[in-house]
Amino acid sequence: MTLVRYEPFRGLANIEGLFDDMLCGLSFNRNKTAQVSYGAWIPAVDIYEDGKKGLIIKAELPGLARDDIKVMVEDNKLSISGERKLESDVSDDRVHRLERSYGAFQRSFRLPTTVESSQVQADYADGTLTVALPLREDAKPKQIPIGSAS
Repeated sequence: MTLVRYEPFRGLANIEGLFDDMLCGLSFNRNKTAQVSYGAWIPAVDIYEDGKKGLIIKAELPGLARDDIKVMVEDNKLSISGERKLESDVSDDRVHRLERSYGAFQRSFRLPTTVESSQVQADYADGTLTVALPLREDAKPKQIPIGSAS
């Protein structure tokens, strides 16, 4: 039989943390709110096939300039990175609430071997980055004609 030391107040630290998390949204501590909202940003991405042409990746990047986005293909991996910055005319002591996320992000996707990585194209309009990943010619589906057996 093993003896275990009884610590009746061990759980209070966890409860205090839970209350802090719960009440953070109600807090009027402006600097704390600003710090919580700055940084953890992962843009939403859709990936789908475009018929027989290839793959399409669409990433939501509202508020970014074209120059703030970097798209790279290297070793069968597509990387999208950038940074959304808080406007410089807004100081921490004047912020009441920040719900949009700011900071640097990076998303990486392993490309299938059927993609022609030298032909990847990217366009950016209305806050949406669209990356077209064409299939290699030998990877595109082909219909085989059926001949007669006579």
